[in-house]
Amino acid sequence: MDIRKFLKQYWFQFVAFVLLALPLLFVGQENIAKALIILVSLLAWLIVSIKTKSVVLSSVLYTLITLPLNLTYQLPTHVLFFNTDPYVSGIYTNYLVPTISILDLGLVLLIASYIYEYGWKHIQAILHKYLMYLIPFGLFVLLQSVFRLDLNSLINGGRLVLGIISLLFLIDYFKAQKHFNLYKYVLWISIASILAQGVLGAIQFLHGSSLGLSMLGESQVVSGMQGSSFVTLNSEVFLRAYGTFPHPNVLGGYFVMSVLLGIFLYSKSNGFYKKLSILLIILSGIFVTLTFSRISILLVLGIVFVTLIYKLIKGKLFSFAPLLLVERFTNLISGNDTSWTDRVNLVKSSLSVIKNNLFFGTGLGNFTKGMENYIPNTVNGVLLIQPVHNVLLLMIAELGIVGSLLYVLLLGKVLVSNISKMNWFKWLVVLVLIVIGCFDHYLFSLPQGMVIGGILLLLLMSYKKCMQVYISGAHNTGKTYLIESLRESGSLPIVDEGVSEIMLSHGWTVRDLKKNKEVFMELQKEVLTSKIKQTFAEDSFLIDRSIFDPLVYAKTYLGEEGFISLLRYGESVGLKKSIQIMKRRILIVLSPEFELARIEANTPNSIKFSSGVSNEKKVFEDMCHYHRNLVDLLEQWHIPYHLISVLDIEERKLKLQGIIDRNVI
Repeated sequence: MDIRKFLKQYWFQFVAFVLLALPLLFVGQENIAKALIILVSLLAWLIVSIKTKSVVLSSVLYTLITLPLNLTYQLPTHVLFFNTDPYVSGIYTNYLVPTISILDLGLVLLIASYIYEYGWKHIQAILHKYLMYLIPFGLFVLLQSVFRLDLNSLINGGRLVLGIISLLFLIDYFKAQKHFNLYKYVLWISIASILAQGVLGAIQFLHGSSLGLSMLGESQVVSGMQGSSFVTLNSEVFLRAYGTFPHPNVLGGYFVMSVLLGIFLYSKSNGFYKKLSILLIILSGIFVTLTFSRISILLVLGIVFVTLIYKLIKGKLFSFAPLLLVERFTNLISGNDTSWTDRVNLVKSSLSVIKNNLFFGTGLGNFTKGMENYIPNTVNGVLLIQPVHNVLLLMIAELGIVGSLLYVLLLGKVLVSNISKMNWFKWLVVLVLIVIGCFDHYLFSLPQGMVIGGILLLLLMSYKKCMQVYISGAHNTGKTYLIESLRESGSLPIVDEGVSEIMLSHGWTVRDLKKNKEVFMELQKEVLTSKIKQTFAEDSFLIDRSIFDPLVYAKTYLGEEGFISLLRYGESVGLKKSIQIMKRRILIVLSPEFELARIEANTPNSIKFSSGVSNEKKVFEDMCHYHRNLVDLLEQWHIPYHLISVLDIEERKLKLQGIIDRNVI
């Protein structure tokens, strides 16, 4: 291997790795194990990006894998002219400490990778219609932090702006389906993550304390200890499952998101991956009970009920639920649980904070500083120093009316521009966002919560997958017969190739095509124009021939001059863009078979063949010539295709259906 050539080819990956790995020297001084975990994660990103030849795909997977890990590094409270006071009424408050999360690395990697992989012009095209909303909000966040000389506000504001930009890039990424196997990777990662978090949460629940996995971001908690989240049920104290999240409610939100993700992936999958999606839903539904998050459990139950999942599993999913869970909910009504009272008191305090910071807010992340003179107490007399459990109130308190208006306009523009027709699933996502936003703050205040919220927004703006399958190949290879044999299966709508209609509209016959080269060329132009329009469609379908067939016909029967002439015409009607789109479509090539020339049209399970027996050899030579030209063109333009080289129609149908199934997600 030529090392210099290798480094030149992957310079971006190595530069990004080094730049993000260097700050780990500071993290290592605090916790060497944590620094090593982050270093390993960056190394995995580097390897995957080289292996897949896609830094964007690697960055998306990196963010998804590291989402559960609450790995953070607290910055100094005094940096340059920034002076952050982390104390509220003399009590040290983590919410006020400027903190960098491993998810911030994911956002930086994603944005930098997108610019590198798709170019600045593409980035400008994505951001163009949002700039008049994004720039004012970004300037507001910057000026708010600078005027307050507050590093915590600057870090949180920067994270929010980077998150919005990342969301816009991911909308483009999923809309264009830039990597065909992405959903498969997402499904496997989600299954592994849910299993890991669920098992860890179960052990925490049974053990009554954390397991000492601080290098993975696990909180140091013990049941019954102040600062830990636990429940008292039947006079016993139980530690709620944390996993590696900062709070059980955030873990519960992660499980809710995973249930919705599982439903989404189920709708995109077939066969084995459909079963795997159901497994993701079931595991998330089981493990969410260990968080004892009432909101999350009710949301999962509601989602499962609405989507009729219980019919698929015959009601077994929740039959295991212990009576202790019922007590967790009845405590809310009986008054034995004070969490509702605490939430109400925080709402009252938030109104005072909003009143004192009405126009410009306290600064992002500084709600607890603003409530210094309005801190409520729990029933045990403990100061309740935490953000209000309502995203809308928290946003207004920290951004003020001006900042909130700018943020709502920006987010509204993103949603309006990208939400297609609403359906039952999208309304479920809206319900989840509203319910969690009304009763908790993590979707706006915590890095992990913001990413969970971002994934929910992506599900809300999800696009129907465009499954277009094109059957190409030489004449008399059985394309039409294969397509017609699949018509009854209904797996994909079948679109007529349109050649007969074009010929009929002009009154052309087969004899005209053979005798008149100009007529032949005009036919290819009209067919090419029609095929180009079909590639731009958002519908799913199965069709005979693709944009490449008229080009190959021109080259085979009119020579290089005819090919170049048709190519130039194609470029004037969108051929270049259509070629790029075809790289993401499914292209099937049927190989020529000599036996086809000898099989009579009425033979069972045979492919119809129009030429007579005396012309078998000549026809087969023509078929092979066409096939070579087609394959050469596809390889020259780097177009992926699937070759089917069997003769029996049933085998062809099985192979074609298998290719479609493998590419569903």
